[in-house]
Amino acid sequence: LVDDSDFDEFKQNYGTTLVTGFARLNGWRVGIIANNGILFSESALKGAHFVELCCQRGIPLIFLQNITGFMVGKKYENGGIAKDGAKLVTAVACASVPKFTVLIGGSFGAGNYGMCGRAYSPRMLWMWPNSRISVMGGEQAAGVLAQVKKEQLGEAFTAEQEEALKAPVREQYERQGHPYYASARLWDDGVIDPAQTRDVLSLALEAALSAPIEKTRFGVFRIGSTATVWMNRPELHNALNETLIAELTAAFKALQLDDSVRVIVLAGHGKSFSAGADLDWMRRAAGYSEAENLADAQRLAAMLKAIYRSQKPVIARIHGPAIAGGTGLATVCDIAIATEAARFGLTEVRLGLIPATIGPYVADAIGWRQARRYFLSAERIDAATAARIGLVHEVVAADMLDQRIADIASELAKGAPRALGAAKDLLAELHEGSPWDDDLLADTASRIASTRSGQEAREGLA
Repeated sequence: LVDDSDFDEFKQNYGTTLVTGFARLNGWRVGIIANNGILFSESALKGAHFVELCCQRGIPLIFLQNITGFMVGKKYENGGIAKDGAKLVTAVACASVPKFTVLIGGSFGAGNYGMCGRAYSPRMLWMWPNSRISVMGGEQAAGVLAQVKKEQLGEAFTAEQEEALKAPVREQYERQGHPYYASARLWDDGVIDPAQTRDVLSLALEAALSAPIEKTRFGVFRIGSTATVWMNRPELHNALNETLIAELTAAFKALQLDDSVRVIVLAGHGKSFSAGADLDWMRRAAGYSEAENLADAQRLAAMLKAIYRSQKPVIARIHGPAIAGGTGLATVCDIAIATEAARFGLTEVRLGLIPATIGPYVADAIGWRQARRYFLSAERIDAATAARIGLVHEVVAADMLDQRIADIASELAKGAPRALGAAKDLLAELHEGSPWDDDLLADTASRIASTRSGQEAREGLA
């Protein structure tokens, strides 16, 4: 199916009933998800993680369906199969990269959903002649209905009577689950010769990739014990305004109450991590009274504090520019990992403002000497310089960013949850004049409120 039969498998030894990996098909880079048995919690989580990676990298997805469904039973329900299956379904439903589905065997029950059935908007969906699609297999359906009939009548059936009940059910499922029956009702885009699968997929990929790939927008998305909070204003470079500030504050507070979350990742959709404050918001604020500006600045300060004082480790995923308030967001996270394309800067003074609410966090991260330079010069800081002065912890290649963050999150998750929170509290107590001191936060909020309502800010934001 793929070029040179070269398949780079993802998490080969985990969740082995789902095969995932990267390959090239006629030169096009693709992510392939194929069934290798029933879906368990581990395979559902693996699939959700793989879909998320492909969406972040803009890689089309090919689903090869041969699935009876998700595992059932008390043991698996208690183990979280419903929750983990929902993550896979959510990932597939939200994915905006081109998706293609080929039914190469059975496509039954909820497995059809998790493997990108018709309802999940694949660009194209084809069936092999041997494939079948239905709520469940004909034999299973016949067995269930026969059992229900027995319980209704309260009597045992002879083998002949039971077969007489099962036969018409099997026949109906075989007839209505047949690919020709489905194709006649436009449930698919055609029945194809298995030998032509590569050619058909290649043509579809070429057509789909002739247009730009839309960015996938996840909200709070959890894979295993890691929750990713996505800033979702890509058209405005994730600029902070009243709504985004309120939503970030609420998201971080809610995640503190979720015991299944061990690590939080802060990320941004689009080209930028965050461009800082929304200029429209700033222009409105310039017309506020000092009291109104103070209340506004206090909400920003509260958001920064909610992230900084999170009892769970927070990783900043910085894939692009993080300017002004975006630089501040990077420094309130416990760990900041950036790509080579990341750029930073404290540009407030050029707009007649000061980096007041983020100031303590940034100065704490890079040191007071460096803070003097960059607060005053407003010069841009490239990724290498950011790592050298302590603004970020590591700089990695763009295609390694998510894997590096996953590795760090895995190490963090090995720590005892209460001990991690206690360690953060200890650092707060050891740090004299810490950035989360209430008096200091109130003072910085007051300073930004004062400068926002001043003449220079009005001129700079005009």
